[in-house]
Amino acid sequence: MDIVQLLDENSKMKIKLLELIQTKLGERVEISFLAQKTGISKFKLSKLIHELKMELEQKLCLNDFFVVKRGVIQVYSFICDENILKLRQHYLNSSLTYQLLIFLLFSNRPINKFTTDHYISNSSLYLYKKRINKLLEKDHLIIKKNKIVGNEWKIRSVGYGILHNLNGIDSPFTEQQKNQSDRLVFWIEQFFRIRIRNSLRYKLSLFLSISALRIQRKAYLDEAHLTIKVDQTSILVQKLAGKLKTEYQISDTVAVK
Repeated sequence: MDIVQLLDENSKMKIKLLELIQTKLGERVEISFLAQKTGISKFKLSKLIHELKMELEQKLCLNDFFVVKRGVIQVYSFICDENILKLRQHYLNSSLTYQLLIFLLFSNRPINKFTTDHYISNSSLYLYKKRINKLLEKDHLIIKKNKIVGNEWKIRSVGYGILHNLNGIDSPFTEQQKNQSDRLVFWIEQFFRIRIRNSLRYKLSLFLSISALRIQRKAYLDEAHLTIKVDQTSILVQKLAGKLKTEYQISDTVAVK
């Protein structure tokens, strides 16, 4: 899932504007040109550009990226990818679609806690769930009774795709949960006598953390959805299950699953 889809429309437009303005470094760009390129009215475009400039200054302390005067933008500097990601995260944190999806994927709290915390009505909640269902369609997932249901492997993959695209800027995990997964990855390396590259170690740790939170929601993998069969009585599987049980305080049955 492209996490930009989880942004509200204005945030999407501002990201698009930023990417377009970046290509005009050292140039003077008329707002009418941007209106033609984006299909946004000049009035709305001027408002979005003003908001974008304020956010760059207040959230990223970038005061000299561009200036706007008499309908013309002068671009003075380049914004690095890290700052673009930080700005995107700011927009995600303001997006109730994103916040609700993360809540449904990983939180154990009842849904009324979400509506209370974010001051939204049940009718608004319905609209946000409808929007998320549209995004989950291609994975044959759907929200039922305030839970995402379907192939659990795909549900975890959706969670992984979102969190991996955050590039480590944000996550729903506590430090304890991160440390648990890091220890488990280290144990896997030692037990199987393999060396995992740093990039793959991060990915495996992330997926283990996601799986742990899903298990806490009592969301388990269905063997019918797995493409390979695992001998649950094998020594390797039993030892790995034992390690999972120790780290995450889960039952023998759940650890094997």
